[in-house]
Amino acid sequence: MASRIIHLAISEIVSEHFSLDFMRFNLGNLLPDLHENTKEAKDISHFRIEREPYEDSEDFNYQYYDYNKFLQKYKDKIYDDLYLGYYCHLIADELWIQNIYIKYMRDENRKKRIYQQDNYYHDYSRLNQIIRDKYNLKMNVVFEDVEILEIHSKKISELKSELEYDFNTRYDDLDLLLFDYDDIRIYIEETSSIIIKDLEQKNLRYSKGERGKDYGKHDE
Repeated sequence: MASRIIHLAISEIVSEHFSLDFMRFNLGNLLPDLHENTKEAKDISHFRIEREPYEDSEDFNYQYYDYNKFLQKYKDKIYDDLYLGYYCHLIADELWIQNIYIKYMRDENRKKRIYQQDNYYHDYSRLNQIIRDKYNLKMNVVFEDVEILEIHSKKISELKSELEYDFNTRYDDLDLLLFDYDDIRIYIEETSSIIIKDLEQKNLRYSKGERGKDYGKHDE
């Protein structure tokens, strides 16, 4: 999954494009990760598609998350930027898996590169600082209770301290052991563009020059 800081970088770009309520939109972009520490809970919060594991599949268009299922379930609330943020998180995570995780953490036989796990999380922590500084990110998140059944809403109380750690921790050594930083930068920029296009094509939001239209209407 993309880290909280990476999600916030994407969130800020998308929010700026549409002039969203960025405090609520940013929270929405973090909500899917507020689940119990089990695979089952994570699958539920991310609307994981029930199918064979990636390593057992021969499908070259393998998809992990059914973000359109979330859209259909919460279509009456998608005008709320918080719910829109949740939807965008699912798209961003799908694209992270397809463009980053599989490239760095799966071998040619689709098996996990377990030996790279420590390097993966080492780079996560360094990327937090690099991306935070590059995009001049601030902790612009409103912390409030939400009514989304797929998450553990009580974990919102823990989110603030986790974000404070993400924003306040600094490293002298910012060398990446696994990722090529350009891949991460391109991922953030391209994912933001894909999400913006998706929201416009589904009439979920309109760019600044398209004001005056009704939100909440989208293609069935």
